[in-house]
Amino acid sequence: MLDAKWEEFDLKDAVWTVPAERMKIKTEHKVPLVPRAIEILDLAKQFNDEAIVFPGRYPGKPLSQMAFLMVLRRMGLKQEGLTAHGFRATFKTWAEEKTKFDTLVIEASMAHQVKGTERHYLRTTFFDERREADERVGDVCDRSARDKSCEHPPGTNNLIRQCPCNLDGRIGVACTWNNSNA
Repeated sequence: MLDAKWEEFDLKDAVWTVPAERMKIKTEHKVPLVPRAIEILDLAKQFNDEAIVFPGRYPGKPLSQMAFLMVLRRMGLKQEGLTAHGFRATFKTWAEEKTKFDTLVIEASMAHQVKGTERHYLRTTFFDERREADERVGDVCDRSARDKSCEHPPGTNNLIRQCPCNLDGRIGVACTWNNSNA
C-alpha cells in the first residue's frame, strides 16, 4: 500500500491494480475499492500531486512502515507486537470466524495462491465476492470508530480481533460488550 502509485488506480471502476513486481506471488493483483477507500484516495489526491499516493518525508519516496506504526501509536494502539501486517491476520480471523465467505474468497482477498491440484483448475479471482468482503470489514471498522458508547475491555482499543462487538459479523448491531463480560 505504501508504494502505491496513482497510475495503478482506476477510481471510476473502483479498482487498484497492484503490479506483479510488487506482489509476493509475482502476479498482478486487482483490488476492489470500496466507497470509503475511494473517499480516502480522493482526499489524498487533494494534498498530493506526486506519482506516489502516500509520499514520505523525502521527494519521490513513499511513507515508511514506521510512519504507519507511529500513527497507530498516536491513536493509542500501543500493544506490544502490534504491526501493520497484523491487520491481515485480523481480517483473516474475522472473515473465517464471523462471516460465511468461502475460504477461497478470503485467501484471494489476501492475494494468497491456492495450494495443491485445485490451483490448476481455479480460473476466478472472486472479484465481486472480495468487494463484498471488503465492504463488510469496512462497515465493521466504521461502526467501531463511530460507536462512542461501546465499553471495550481495557487494552483492546477497538482492535477488530479483540473487540467482541466487532466480531459479531452483523453490521449495524450495537455493541453489547461491557466490563462484566471481562
